[in-house]
Amino acid sequence: MLGVCLMATKGDLSQLSMTPLALITGLLSAMGVMFNVILPQPFAKRYGFVPTVGWGMILAGLFSNVLSPVYQLSFAPDIWSILICLIIAFFGTAFAFFISMKAVSLVSPLVVSVISASEPLSSALLSVLFLGLVVDWSLLLAMALIILPMIFLSIEEAKESK
Repeated sequence: MLGVCLMATKGDLSQLSMTPLALITGLLSAMGVMFNVILPQPFAKRYGFVPTVGWGMILAGLFSNVLSPVYQLSFAPDIWSILICLIIAFFGTAFAFFISMKAVSLVSPLVVSVISASEPLSSALLSVLFLGLVVDWSLLLAMALIILPMIFLSIEEAKESK
């Protein structure tokens, strides 16, 4: 958390290096990851992974349809747009969520959560490579503060599995 905070403030706690909307979206995303990892586990143990993912996708689809109804599309759907939506829905959502839930069943939810916390690290690296983000001391320290807990946690997890 400290690494992500440092990345968001660039070491100056009096200002953010992102918009308030980006901060709110990031915090909501972190809460979503927490719920995504912890909440489905009892259902998956009781009913299996496939039904849990299926019901999760159905409920998420119904909720998102309330926010953005299907009948109010801003484009004319054709075979390619429908195919692209189906590919994204399957590989980008259902399959990814299924793999994530399976990972949580194999290792602790804490490990999966910490690994998913590496997303800001990958975003920063891609921003350096493709968007010209300048690497400074705060970014390097933030990266180290994100990587070190992952290393310590993997060492601890390896000790527990022996």
